[in-house]
Amino acid sequence: MTLNPADWFRGSLVVARRDFFSNVKSVRVLVVSLLTLLIMVGAAFGLQGFTPFAPNVSEHVWASAAYPSANASDAGIVVRVADPFGRPHEGVEVALGEPDPGAPFRERDTNITDPDGWTSFPRIGSGFWPLEVGPGRLAPTTVVFIEPVRPARNLSVLVFQTDLIGDGAPRDVNLLVLSIDGTAQADVDVAVNGTVAKATDANGFAWVRLDPGTWRLTLTALGDTWIQNVFVAEPLFELPIFSGPDSVLYFLAFGLMGLFAPIVAIAVSYDALAKERLHGSLEILLSKPASRTGLAVGKFLGTFASVTVPMVGVLLGSLVGIAFAYGGWPDAAFGTAFVLGTLALIATYVLIMQLFSTFVRSPGSAILSAIVVWLVFNVLWSLVYTVVSAVLGVQGGTPEAFTLSAITALFNPSGVYQLTLLAFAPASLGLGGAGGELPDWSGPVAFALWIAVLLAIAVVLFKRKVV
Repeated sequence: MTLNPADWFRGSLVVARRDFFSNVKSVRVLVVSLLTLLIMVGAAFGLQGFTPFAPNVSEHVWASAAYPSANASDAGIVVRVADPFGRPHEGVEVALGEPDPGAPFRERDTNITDPDGWTSFPRIGSGFWPLEVGPGRLAPTTVVFIEPVRPARNLSVLVFQTDLIGDGAPRDVNLLVLSIDGTAQADVDVAVNGTVAKATDANGFAWVRLDPGTWRLTLTALGDTWIQNVFVAEPLFELPIFSGPDSVLYFLAFGLMGLFAPIVAIAVSYDALAKERLHGSLEILLSKPASRTGLAVGKFLGTFASVTVPMVGVLLGSLVGIAFAYGGWPDAAFGTAFVLGTLALIATYVLIMQLFSTFVRSPGSAILSAIVVWLVFNVLWSLVYTVVSAVLGVQGGTPEAFTLSAITALFNPSGVYQLTLLAFAPASLGLGGAGGELPDWSGPVAFALWIAVLLAIAVVLFKRKVV
């Protein structure tokens, strides 16, 4: 045996490149990656429908009377269609009805919103004017009153309260600040209880999130001062997974990715060597001028890379989905732990399946072993904690129970994944103590040991068992 490390890993990069391109071209990788992406991003948005008071991110329709001159007969209506974060909805159809109170809606005119979400109906005169907005709107019809005499004020402020979190507390306050002639007022400071909280954007929009209580909103523009008290009720209920981007990421990571990442890794790697045996290509590989260590390492690197490339897209897509649906990014350290921890989990399962694939002789046996591996670590492992706690007499719900649960998790890749995420979860989630008395570095170090030990075993078995 040569003592030159370069000889030990001879051929590993060639095999890795071969397996990588072979896997990324397969329909299997494409299907499982797209399916996982749909599940993760869909869940980020779908969480909004899991409560009786679902968070609302539908369109807001803002409409205001506009008086471009002192003559009220010149007055019209300006309309803006946007979501609760102020992002415009272009191409939305807005219909103006005839001013006939109590009568069915009779269309008079129709316009389409521009790229900034605006449209208008000028010079229609005084009266009660109904508006009907295209599908997906918050309210199908709204009515704008144009006074017969131009108001003396210079400022018009539209306010909308809604519940974006979904706990029954309308804490999200949206304001649209316009001049009396319907022009958006940018860079207007909005003060909450005397302290400036936000400034309006180029479209005159500002969004403020308030805690339960009574708040005084104030702004000054065009020589007018606008003041309004806003009351936010106490939440009707509280579930941590609906309290913001970090909580949604917590649910997606622990509830979904912890289950689906192993499935993706197993689906791609379960027959890494069994497939080679079936096609007769294993003997060809072994006849190449490459070391067996290089072949074993190359098989791992190629398979892992072929899963990593699409999964990085899935993970980043999940974070973007959360940011888009909930108006903010998760904590940076938590998001980074989510990405790197998931990749470490995938690497661990790829190596586990490579070990099993060393022994099995057919794809059928490889599939069976894959199912067993997933069931043991993701379904049956809780029995390990139950048995150990019963033997040691540890009572549930105690600090000792949390520590024992964390220790048993170290022997399960999916458990190590959870410990890693817990170590970097923001304090706002209230998860302190969930990892027992283990230090925060336990999860990442355990992952490093899992991968190093499994890779060493894979190399040894490849040398001794593969023929």
